[in-house]
Amino acid sequence: MKLAGYLAALFLAVVVHVVLQRFLPPVARVVDPFMVLVVVFALEAKPLGGMVAGTAAGWTKDALTGSFFGLHGVALTILGFVVARIARSVTANQPAVIGLLLAIGVLVESATLLILLRLLSRDAPPPELLWVGARAGITALIGVVVVLSAGRSLRRFEHWRRIRKRRVKLPG
Repeated sequence: MKLAGYLAALFLAVVVHVVLQRFLPPVARVVDPFMVLVVVFALEAKPLGGMVAGTAAGWTKDALTGSFFGLHGVALTILGFVVARIARSVTANQPAVIGLLLAIGVLVESATLLILLRLLSRDAPPPELLWVGARAGITALIGVVVVLSAGRSLRRFEHWRRIRKRRVKLPG
């Protein structure tokens, strides 16, 4: 069930990414649905699960953006591992903690991308600090909203499942 949920969320992240790239390119520069996806799934996963989620999301992002293939794959794999390790050490179900993990995630991904780009190309421009800060704040805000709304939806679904009638009535 978790695999089906992850694949559905990955598909949704692809749709959001494509729509933002097509209709709102400045917003797409700041909003990263793949990072939100990796952090949300790494919060409840073991480190290996966080790494797999990060690898799949990173490769998908690489395929969509046309950058060096594997660049975001490596960055999001590291992010998934780091968030899963941190989430196992702290209580990561509070909105402030989730927002902080997302903001740290932006910094980890930006640092990883900078190091990898410097290794691959000497003339790669460094990321602008203003955009990194904007991405950290906006990604944290969006991630907290996604996690809180998903948690509320899951609670409502579980409540509905408990109270629905369990008997099936046959005609006749």
